[in-house]
Amino acid sequence: MAEVSKVNAIEIADIASINGVDAEDIETLDGVDFVTGFSNTYALRQLVSPQTGSMQVANPSSYHFTTGGSDDAFSISAWVNAATMKRFRIASKGNVAYGATSAALEWHLTFGDPPWYAPTDPPPIDFKLYGDAGGSVYIQQYGGSFNITGSWNHVVATYDGSGGTSGMKIYFNAVSSSATNPFSAGSYSSLNDSSQPVAIGAILGNSDRFKGYLDEVSIWTKELTSGDVTDIYNSGAPGDLSTSGSLLSWWRMGDNNGGTGTTITDVQGTGNGSLNNAGGPGGAGSFASGDGISSAKVP
Repeated sequence: MAEVSKVNAIEIADIASINGVDAEDIETLDGVDFVTGFSNTYALRQLVSPQTGSMQVANPSSYHFTTGGSDDAFSISAWVNAATMKRFRIASKGNVAYGATSAALEWHLTFGDPPWYAPTDPPPIDFKLYGDAGGSVYIQQYGGSFNITGSWNHVVATYDGSGGTSGMKIYFNAVSSSATNPFSAGSYSSLNDSSQPVAIGAILGNSDRFKGYLDEVSIWTKELTSGDVTDIYNSGAPGDLSTSGSLLSWWRMGDNNGGTGTTITDVQGTGNGSLNNAGGPGGAGSFASGDGISSAKVP
């Protein structure tokens, strides 16, 4: 999975040959995949205030990770670059405004509120799985408190499906960052089925959305190992995931379709994303819109 992106500081796409061998004929270099034609140019951007946009994913049942009443393993990977650290939403499934009296919550990954036991600024990474619709039964794993403003960082949350906090892990830039005191409430047995869509950059029904940039978001149907996470991180340069096993969805935020329209395609075809209110307050827009959620070249 690890890939070479540069050789002697030269982009692979600009290299014609190495030691007399055409670049297009080279598959590995010192045991590392040598891939031409892969580029990372666009990111999902939301800088308008108030933040009203989000990306909503089709086929919600594909992201409900239970079978026969027991949880299945899954993982979430994303590249983040925040304009502000307040409630930086990465990905979620559920809707806090669903129903008259209760919420339909399932799981989320966010830079959330500081935990009650150790308030920090910036807040820690928060990976939470809900066992009931109202949010009173859950298991929760905290990661470290990192300032992700103004620079790109890689966040991964993994879950082994065991039904306990010990099965949840968080990685920041390929380094394990899970807190030593995860939290649980109620009698958790398995994930609530919210029947609600996945949202990227938001929790549906909540006005707090991410403000900054999101890129190369992927969801996996397995617990990624530390080695997997290191490969995906790729020394800080996002790489091609298309041949990876257990990859359920991969949203490239415009790199695979030129950054046009209001649909963010899932490379795996499981669930395309629709940009909601992409032009900021007042209506839908497109990747090229001046504010709201749009696809912008990676800074």
